[in-house]
Amino acid sequence: MPQSWGPTAPGRLFTRSADWKLALAGGQFLLQSGSTKIDGSILNLEKLRVEPGNFWATVRLPQPSGLDLSLDGIPNSTAKEMATAVAKAVKRIRIAELIQGLSQATRPVSQWAVKAREA
Repeated sequence: MPQSWGPTAPGRLFTRSADWKLALAGGQFLLQSGSTKIDGSILNLEKLRVEPGNFWATVRLPQPSGLDLSLDGIPNSTAKEMATAVAKAVKRIRIAELIQGLSQATRPVSQWAVKAREA
């Protein structure tokens, strides 16, 4: 089930934030801010940081260029929920990668055991 977050109307007004939306679906994300669209693997959001303010948080997304993309106007509690959802999604992907790697690593041993049993 896709999840999405963005700034509230009062958050945009008081922080002077652009309207933006971050959506997660499967192992992918889509970030829309104005006419700009950024998408990719959720693993690219692994270093997402939330900086809470008095009412609204700033979400920082490190970019390959070394600069952070800043998203403002999201309520502190919602930003925390978003960061938790991203962290859980990253963790699920990392665990799946480990399981797949373990399966591939143990395949030769399993094949050997089958041949040994047959012999």
